[in-house]
Amino acid sequence: MNKLNRDRRERCRRLKERDRWLLSLEKERRELWNQLRDAPLQKLDEPYQKGWERFFVLSEQAKRRKDAENLQAALTLIRNYQRCPVNPFRLYRWKSRRHTPWEHHLSCLRPSRILSERVSLELLQYFRIRLREPLTHQRLRELIGSGWNGKLRFRYPEYAVSQVQPYFITHSRVALPEVESRLDEVNTILEDPAYQGRLWYLMGYSHKRWERIDEEIQDRGEERLAMREIEETLEDFYRGEGDFQQGHSLRVIFLEGFFSVCGGIFLTS
Repeated sequence: MNKLNRDRRERCRRLKERDRWLLSLEKERRELWNQLRDAPLQKLDEPYQKGWERFFVLSEQAKRRKDAENLQAALTLIRNYQRCPVNPFRLYRWKSRRHTPWEHHLSCLRPSRILSERVSLELLQYFRIRLREPLTHQRLRELIGSGWNGKLRFRYPEYAVSQVQPYFITHSRVALPEVESRLDEVNTILEDPAYQGRLWYLMGYSHKRWERIDEEIQDRGEERLAMREIEETLEDFYRGEGDFQQGHSLRVIFLEGFFSVCGGIFLTS
């Protein structure tokens, strides 16, 4: 019995040492990534284009205003800077698995950002809370005191014009060969199937979480398909096509189609 206890304690000690070793390697990997991310910049001899960028600028009408300088400063806070590899801008939608046009809208201000960046009242006068409610210093203090965390929108959206221009890379990070070599060694160890599962367990990750997400995505897809079939059934009714030409009751046909399509979803949810 004593020998079994000693073997058990020895095995637990080795497992704990391996866990500490894996966590130390993960910590080292993060530090190496930070070193590469914070490496100093160097100017390139020949800049190259990497996609396109767009942001909001003042229109010609707004530039002729007396307060054009303050108006430009207020617009800079919400100009919604975007980058894209192609022009016109497109955005990949994971739900529909296709590219769609990427719309460009002005951003909004929140009280938390106003406090952190200490935005002056001269700039806040160009924002509104609701459609016709301008922002004043007293009103802002009342909102912050009440815990309000809504959005402040630009009062003059007609003065904002979206401008698109090429995005050029003019600087790059200084290469760190030793850091990159050590990072490859650590990644090779931590990505080994013999250690990866244990590391994920120690860090709180789990495969079951992703399985649950896949199941939720599948259920939502079935619900969307069911609602699409219901909409098509209603369209047939309003056009007088299909089974509705025979004088069937809308209530009976709709309930039959609804429960035939959605019954499986309700039973599995």
